[in-house]
Amino acid sequence: MSAPLKLGPQVRAQLEGLRTRVRLALFGRGAARVVGVLLAWWAISYVLDRPLRLAWGTRTLVFALGLGLVGWTIWRRLIRPLSRELPDTELARALERANPSLQWRLLSAVQFALKAALPGTSLELTEEVVREAETLASGELDHAPAVPSQPVLKRVGLAGLGLALVFALSSGFPSEAETWCHRNLLLSQTAMWPQDTYLELVSVNGRAMAEVGQEIRVPRGADIELAVRVREGVAPRRVYLSAEGLPGADAPAPFDDLGPQARQARYRLQVERVPNDFTFWIEGGDSKIGPFQIKAVIPPFVDAIELEARPPAYTGRPAKTLTLESSSLSFPSGTELVVRARVSKPLREAWLTERATGAEVTSRLDCTLSALPGETGKRVLERRWVVDHTVQLTLSVLDEDHAELPQPPQFSVVAVPDKAPSSRLELSGVGLNVTRRAKIAYRITGRDDYGLSAGELRVEPGGRPERKEPKEGEKEPKPPEGGWPTDALQVVPAEPAMTGPEASAEGVLDLKTLRLEPKMSLRLWAEVRDGKPGDAQDGPSATITLRVVTEEQLLNELLRRLYEQRQLLEKLARDEDDLGRALASQDEEAFKRSVAVHHDVGRTLARATKEISAVITEMESNDILDGPTRGRLQTEVVAALNLLRQNELSLATSTAEAVQQAGEAERPGLAGDAAQASRDLADAIRAIADRMGRIEELAEIVAQLKRIIRKQRALMDKSKGE
Repeated sequence: MSAPLKLGPQVRAQLEGLRTRVRLALFGRGAARVVGVLLAWWAISYVLDRPLRLAWGTRTLVFALGLGLVGWTIWRRLIRPLSRELPDTELARALERANPSLQWRLLSAVQFALKAALPGTSLELTEEVVREAETLASGELDHAPAVPSQPVLKRVGLAGLGLALVFALSSGFPSEAETWCHRNLLLSQTAMWPQDTYLELVSVNGRAMAEVGQEIRVPRGADIELAVRVREGVAPRRVYLSAEGLPGADAPAPFDDLGPQARQARYRLQVERVPNDFTFWIEGGDSKIGPFQIKAVIPPFVDAIELEARPPAYTGRPAKTLTLESSSLSFPSGTELVVRARVSKPLREAWLTERATGAEVTSRLDCTLSALPGETGKRVLERRWVVDHTVQLTLSVLDEDHAELPQPPQFSVVAVPDKAPSSRLELSGVGLNVTRRAKIAYRITGRDDYGLSAGELRVEPGGRPERKEPKEGEKEPKPPEGGWPTDALQVVPAEPAMTGPEASAEGVLDLKTLRLEPKMSLRLWAEVRDGKPGDAQDGPSATITLRVVTEEQLLNELLRRLYEQRQLLEKLARDEDDLGRALASQDEEAFKRSVAVHHDVGRTLARATKEISAVITEMESNDILDGPTRGRLQTEVVAALNLLRQNELSLATSTAEAVQQAGEAERPGLAGDAAQASRDLADAIRAIADRMGRIEELAEIVAQLKRIIRKQRALMDKSKGE
């Protein structure tokens, strides 16, 4: 308790001055201690958090401990000391110790002033002591020894130096200071210390993290593939996965380094058969990301997949529904394909991933979802598209638990392009040389997978002779019979119309209508057309080129071919004569080869008959020789050869076989019969060859007569023109 007004103002001033000095010293020492504790907390939190990247919970604990220590220091070193009373007696005693010259008179005055109101206290003595203390207090008293300032200033200086150092470091490293403030004062969960490496979880099972989210839902029992890349900074040598709640993951699991060939992810790890929920972190270098939550849910599965195919109408194929039993299905290009599937769980979305053959880029085809009758959840998916190229498809779904199919179905759809139709042109009755009056029989055969719509014969003359302009004074040349020749393309529609998958048409092309001249050429080919609407395809056949010749040239060629066949017949007759003589002489070698010789003769006669028939047909088609001559060739040569093969040749062959099969005793008699049969066959062949020679001579005579007649007509026309 302070003394009443009995103490003088000088004593009161000295006591108040010392009280102020004491409180300033207490405040300085307490503030320096608080600053020291703050600096220690800053240093400890920085040293721990900077290299260790403390988690939010640990940083919160350090912050709470530091805040508590600072509060306790403020209470103990500031609030409690400054709130204490400083009695006048203690202050006077301190002044007495600091100023020995007072000889305890100041303390006595304060004590007497406090006891002045007590009974038995002498007021005169009290006033005397107080006056003496007032006199002494009026002089200069030294307060410093009572409250030394050097220790206080030293502590305050050290605290100020620490604050200055912190300010300098903050100014020199502002990003580090800002990060420390956000992490350790504001307790931010996103602020990160500057690192050499920044890792990023790119995808889970190929799906980007933006689609997956922090809580990653995967089918229970399925494998998950984690892809990590270095978003910024130095690539660490190793990247590890740390997990909680995953059986068998007691130690960190290393990622596979994909190396420089990786495009988006540099590291990959596959966690097999996830059994339950777990939490994981990813660490590499000085980077640690996480936690990420894996939630294992019951996976969906596909009950059934149907494919409804509707081929284009022009193919004539009906629509059909297939079950997905094969990994590869083929459909005509332009087919409308509908994929329907039923899944065991309600869906959020479903899609088909499409990848064209040989391409790396994929595209997504979203499916429409619908509910089964009586259900609210959408478990049925459908996708329609038109098949125009070969693709590989993968069906993916995402159910309401964000779970996917453990093994998405994959299948290929092969687009079978509509091939152009094929055609074949066959000519009969002509060879490679024709006359300008020939009639060519042709046959067009066409084929197409889905059906033909039309067919035609195309005729293109070529090599038209140049028409010479008449000189001055000369008359305009008279056009040949039927007009001047043309080289324009001629199109002859096939009749009847060619329709259906396979069709044929026949016809006769009369070359008179083309007004051809000798030495011109003629190109013929067939073309058929399919029924593809808007984009019909043509199928041309191989081209046949014919040469236009005069009647004499063609007749000479045909007579040459007849002459070759006549020579062949004469040779056969000689061979049969030789065989007959050998058989008559009982030659063993003749017995052995006689049957084979007759077979060779039969094959040669068949070829000769066919060749002679072809010559006769060409004569008829090209309108050369007269009908009786052609008739004689047909009856006296072709028909005779057919009869010869049936009669004389058959008899000679049977007798030769009898000789080969007979015993030694019977062979001489049978050999004579076989020899006679061979001679008869030779005579019959020779007779036919002689008739061919006479007919050839007649044909040459007829041809010469025709040439003479044409020359006479040409001279008459010339004389009339003049």
